[in-house]
Amino acid sequence: MMGMVGVWEVATGKNLAQFKSGDFTSWGIIKSPHYLGGIFGLAFSPDGKSLLCCGMGEMRDPMAATAK
Repeated sequence: MMGMVGVWEVATGKNLAQFKSGDFTSWGIIKSPHYLGGIFGLAFSPDGKSLLCCGMGEMRDPMAATAK
């Protein structure tokens, strides 16, 4: 929900990477103040060197039908 992404090595449980992006979360300001959004999908590239993240993206107010 807050745009946090972590990558772990399954065999060892070692944290390999971590980042946060506010681009996946919106804060409602008009109808009901709250966070909305989150990351909807993650996919590694075939070579395992890149991670694609997709989410709702920022908008002025998610509850006021101002979505892109």
